[in-house]
This record gives sequence, structure tokens and C-alpha cells, in this order.
Amino acid sequence: MGAPVKLTREEHTPTDLWQLAGALNDAGHARRVQAISFVLSGWPRSKAAAFADVDRQTLRDWVERYNAGGVGALATLTSPGRPRLLTPKQGEDLYQIVVKGPDLDQDGVARWRCVDLVRQTTERFGVPEVHPSTMAKWLHRLGLTKLTTRPYHPKKDEAA
Repeated sequence: MGAPVKLTREEHTPTDLWQLAGALNDAGHARRVQAISFVLSGWPRSKAAAFADVDRQTLRDWVERYNAGGVGALATLTSPGRPRLLTPKQGEDLYQIVVKGPDLDQDGVARWRCVDLVRQTTERFGVPEVHPSTMAKWLHRLGLTKLTTRPYHPKKDEAA
């Protein structure tokens, strides 16, 4: 068994850390800061880990993070998530396509449906084919709805 990791940062006292933890909005971040304050107060690692409801290895990892970057390094880490399939420019182009409406001769439809727009985005932007409900979400994000005007036949007789 190796030697325990020592706290090398000395810019905060245990009381400072306790008060700082009380001011944090993120409960996980506050719990990690409190655990570090316990260690700084001289608590045994096993007792500090038990009080923070983690094992000693996790507390050791938190001490290493604190030593490397201070209180900010103890913040909850979040994943950026999957990148969007449509770029902002492609989103603007999709908006223009929907507002302009379809051309019966070119697009083969009299009005846009989500299924048709999925096909259009695949052909025009090279985006992988998505589910029509995903297209509806994209339209909503662009400020559009699935509601359309009543379709009319482009070759109808206006005089009739």
C-alpha cells in the first residue's frame, strides 16, 4: 500500500472551503469541496471518505484534482454531447427551403411533409437519414411548425 496523497495547495483554510462549499449551487461540487475541507482539518481519510459517502480511492482522486487545479477542478464534469447533424448554415438553408415551399416539378410534392424534408436534407446536405420526428424537432428549433396551408393542385382552374 502506497503513501497517501498529500494536499499541496495552501490557499484555502478548512473554514474557507466549508464556506465556499455552502455558496455553491452544485451539490456534487459542494460535497467534493467539503470532503477536501475534512482532509485539511486533519480527519483520517477513511472517516472523511465515509462522511462524503465515497470510498477512499474516490477521495484520493478528488485530492489529486484539487492539487492540480484548486476548487475549480472539483466542479462536476459534463460531456459536451453529440454534435448536431445540421450546421447552423444548413439550418438556415432548411428554413429557406421550408418557407419557399416545394416545386412540384422539381421536388415531386405539392407540400412539405417531414418525410419529404428528411429526403431533402439527405440529398442536399449529405446528412444521414433521420426519423421524421427528428425533422419535426428541427423545424420546431427553427421556429416552424408542422402545420401547413391547405394544399391546392397547381393546375387547378382559377376561374372555376
